[in-house]
Order: sequence, then C-alpha cells, then structure tokens
Amino acid sequence: FFFLMIRRPPRSTQGVSSAASDVYKRQMLDEFARYNNPKHDHVKSLNLALAKFEDLIVAQEPVAKTLEHNVELHTYGTEGSDKCVSFLSNVDVAADKYVTYNGKEYYLPAWSVSILQGCKVEIYNSAKITARDSIDKTIEFPELSIPEVGWIDEPIASANNPEIFKSPKEQIQTTKDTTDYLWYSTIFKVEKKTHCPLKFENAGDLLHIFVNNTYVASTTTEVTVELDSSTEINILSMTSGLISFGTYFEKYKRGIIGKVWLCGKDITEFSWKHVVGIKGEKGKYYLPKVAANLTWNKDISVAKHRPLTWFAKVINVTSTDQPLALDMKSMGKGYVWVNGHNAGRYNSIIAKGKCDPCDYKGVYHENRCRIGCNDLSQRYYHICQCWAKVGENLVVVFEETGGDINGVKIVQKVDAAQTEDQQNDNDNKYLNTY
Repeated sequence: FFFLMIRRPPRSTQGVSSAASDVYKRQMLDEFARYNNPKHDHVKSLNLALAKFEDLIVAQEPVAKTLEHNVELHTYGTEGSDKCVSFLSNVDVAADKYVTYNGKEYYLPAWSVSILQGCKVEIYNSAKITARDSIDKTIEFPELSIPEVGWIDEPIASANNPEIFKSPKEQIQTTKDTTDYLWYSTIFKVEKKTHCPLKFENAGDLLHIFVNNTYVASTTTEVTVELDSSTEINILSMTSGLISFGTYFEKYKRGIIGKVWLCGKDITEFSWKHVVGIKGEKGKYYLPKVAANLTWNKDISVAKHRPLTWFAKVINVTSTDQPLALDMKSMGKGYVWVNGHNAGRYNSIIAKGKCDPCDYKGVYHENRCRIGCNDLSQRYYHICQCWAKVGENLVVVFEETGGDINGVKIVQKVDAAQTEDQQNDNDNKYLNTY
C-alpha cells in the first residue's frame, strides 16, 4: 500500500496542458525533452532513496505494525543497525500527524509516506516538496521578411488502378500496414435531394467523410450527409498507431469493419473502390529535394482550414543549442515533417472536463486533479535538435481536417531562472523567433 502512496505525484505539480489527470499528463519530461519540475526532481529523489536500500527491499518481506490510528510502519532489516529502512505512512485522507517513533518525532502530512534511513533519519516524504518549479521561457524566432509558404491539394481517392471489392475490406490487411491511410469509395443514387444518416457498425481509428468531394465530418459511428440523384461517397480511413504488445495484437482490426447503412439501407455489399495510401505520401512531398521541384500554390488565404492539404513553410532558426519543438496550435490533425524527418502525428483536440482545485489526498481516480480544461490537449511537439539547422528549415504538413499554416512555428525553451544582467544580455536571443 505504501508504494502506491509514494507513486502519486507531488501536490504542487499542476500545469496547463490538458484536462487529463495530472498523474498521466505531467510526465518526467515535457514536449521539449526538458525536466518537468518539481515532479522530475521529486521522483528522482524517491528513486535515489529506494536505490539505497534495494538489496534489503527485494530480499525480504517487511515487518508491519500499526503505531496508532491510521499510522502504519513497514520495516526492512534490523532496527538499530545501518542495514535498516522504515516506511512510515499516514493513511488518513484529511488529518496531518505528528508521530513519535524510536524516540523521535516525525511530521507526516495526510496521505503521505516517509522513508527513514537507518530507521531514524527521514530522507524522503511523498508530500514534502523540496524541488523548485521549472522556470522556463518559450521563445519564438523572427519570421522571414518574405514568408515562404505554399500548399498543394491532396486528391480524393486518387489511383490509376483502384481495387474494387463487393464490400469494404479491413484496413491493415489491405494496406499491408505500409500506410496509415485507406480510401473507400462508392456511388449511391436517390430519386430526389435529401438528408439522411450514414452509419457504421464498427470502424476505427477515424473516418473522414467526403460527399461529392466536399468534406463533411470525421466519425467512427454516424454522420448526416446530403444526397442528390447520384452521390459519390468517399471515406478516408486512418489509423493513429497500433498496439504492439500483449497477446493476439496481430488480430486487431482497423478501417470499416462490419455493416454500413445509408438512409436506412444496408450498403455494405455495394461495389466499393479501395485506394491504398495518399498521393503526397507516395510521392514523398515531405522530402526537401522533392518539395523543391513541386509547384506550390502561394495564396495561403485560399487554403486556410482546407481539408486534405499539403503545406510547406520555410522557418528561420537562429539557434539550435536549446531544446526545440513545433507549435501546432493553428492546425487540426495530421502529420508533420522537419527537413524531411517525420516528427509524427499532431491532433489539436480541445480538452473537455471539469477542472476543480486539486488535492491528491485519498485514493487516486482519473477524474481527479484534471488540468487544462478547454485548452488544447497538446500544443507543442518535440523535434530533435539534430534535425534543425541554423538558417532556413523546411516544415511540411499534411493536414487532414483543416488549419492555418501561418501559425506553425519552431520554438525553443530556455531556462528563465537567471539574474537580471543575464536576462538583459540574452534579450536579443529571447526575441528570436523561428
């Protein structure tokens, strides 16, 4: 039990990033690969304390006793010797305790545990935070005087020789896991213009729905579509990563799985066209040598919030000596590359939930200590400093649902805990924006 108490995060680790539980969201490193303090140093102190007595802890069962109501003691080794460590726990969820043990008084905050070296000297308490908060500053680099940006449409279900099947096929088997994308297309005819639901029995990870080449919505269950006499339904199925551990993970399925209904009619066994992958991915638009030979549209205002669009932006970087990240807050959902290197997926989801004042006392629950309500679940995405270079850097984005490439930046995080003179000396650096 006391190990579970130790594992809870310190009470002062709140920060703004998502409405996920603070236990999950506040990891040891942030998106810049910098320490998240005080949590990092607090947990580091715990690990160092446990490492001192690893041999004792793994070699034997502890001797347990109750010192008083809601105060428990677990001891490894022989009391009175150097080969001894005690875990002194206050399991009361509300009241702090002053506890006398071995002739010495210890202060135990509610719902906390202390580690006593030699069963005497407190070297750690889960609720006493000695590490300082991270004092960081995120800086941007100056835009180029003439911004270099452009965009190219990703065609819908583009292929010279699409495969035709009677019903939708499972995605991973069809694509052989060579891409995250698979197009499903069919034609549906009605007598007159109407609105009706398009439903899926089972689908994943996400379906982007296009009707007559117009983006409608993204779903895995149901969406209302507008039909005319002959309507082309194009569905882009995408995966967001696959489980790669455990039993039978090779049997996990993606794409359209099961029946499909449109206007209440089962259209599962219509004729379905399948196109594996997307044109820009096949053509490697994200590679600098390829991008340099493409014709990019320069009128970015036309492409704002346009789905299925490739964007390219040249971003100026003046320093790579500190951790870097992409600021993707202006985009929706897709992939991003930096100088040809895949920086991974981004997904700008607004975090929903109730963010109440946090108190870690008591049994953990995922709905407690939520942070960042109504904010982006993630804004910054780490990129390796070795990918960037001082000067011009090419950022290529494949946007699935629509965004504004003008807001994409490379940013740098620096330690803001410096003297006033140091701050003044670095003012010019702080003003640099990539």
